[in-house]
Amino acid sequence: LFFCVLRLMDEVKDFDKDKIAHPDRPLPRGVLTVNDVIGSIKLTYGLMAIIGLLITFLYSLYGGLCFLLVTLWLGLMYKEFFIPKWLNQHPLIYAISHQILMIAVAAYPAFLDTSFKGSEKIFYMGLTMLGSFFTYEVCRKLNPKSDPVLGTYLVAFGPFNTFFIVLGASVVAWFGAHMLHMSYFLITAQLLVVISYLLVFIKPDKYKIVEGIASASLLIHLWCGPISLIGS
Repeated sequence: LFFCVLRLMDEVKDFDKDKIAHPDRPLPRGVLTVNDVIGSIKLTYGLMAIIGLLITFLYSLYGGLCFLLVTLWLGLMYKEFFIPKWLNQHPLIYAISHQILMIAVAAYPAFLDTSFKGSEKIFYMGLTMLGSFFTYEVCRKLNPKSDPVLGTYLVAFGPFNTFFIVLGASVVAWFGAHMLHMSYFLITAQLLVVISYLLVFIKPDKYKIVEGIASASLLIHLWCGPISLIGS
């Protein structure tokens, strides 16, 4: 639900860019209008607020509060924290302000188990998911032929600095995995992403391979919580 609404919000925010860079998408093609999508966002966002309150008061205090935090932060992301011009001038801070929410996204389902007391484990699950998701977010936008209007990491920082962003996010993922005692399992997936990024330097047209490996690593990291509980 969260990522569905986030995707709709991004479609609205990126409408002017997509008319140039992605004219085949539903909004630029006129299949849907911006007002149609905004109406769906408002309806779903209101339902999310109600769901969060019901969870908080009827089932799980911490789980409900996490859901409400995710909902509130989602709205702030939609409004770009009311400082859109400044954020767009600082793309790395912009990305961090969006990605940091992964910690709360990870905490929400964990806290739904009202007997679960591993608050530190929840934080480390969030960290490893955060690092992996940040890596994926960078690696899914490595097309060297992308229109500059999209302001991808390659455009904003160049391939060399982008590599260090991927490396830094991978270190965050590794640290979370290490604290979950899963470093040997998860570091392999994330290390493959870092190594595959070298294609950006030698075979930039093979960027889809990097995106695919980053996607696979993300899927593995998203299951780090349940996997860490096996045998515990």
